Amino acid sequence: MLNVSLRFIEAGKASILTSSEPVAAMLFGAFVYGEKLTVISVLGMAVAVTAFGIISTGGRKDE
Repeated sequence: MLNVSLRFIEAGKASILTSSEPVAAMLFGAFVYGEKLTVISVLGMAVAVTAFGIISTGGRKDE
C-alpha cells in the first residue's frame, strides 16, 4: 500500500498516513472481537485521526 501511495503524495506524508494501521486494528478488535477500549486508547485514536486529517488536508502552505 505504501508503494502505491508514493505515486500520489510525498514520502513523509505517506509514511505518516500508513501509521493509521493501529487505529484500524483497535477498531477491528473492538467491533469484531468485542475487546474493550480504554479512555487512553480512545484519546490516542482521536489524536491520531486528528493528525491524519491535518496532514491529508495539507495544513499550512508555505510559499
